[in-house]
Amino acid sequence: MLLIKNGKVLTMAGINYEQGDILIDKGIIKAVGENLEYPEGAEILPGYT
Repeated sequence: MLLIKNGKVLTMAGINYEQGDILIDKGIIKAVGENLEYPEGAEILPGYT
């Protein structure tokens, strides 16, 4: 599992996050939002603003 944390996220739905997170599991986006909870052992990459 991979978490891209605290980056600027622009969504197709028009919901944008200045400090957003993206949670990815096996190549599939599972969640987008702010301050997402993630499982222990997830790889965390810093986002870019």
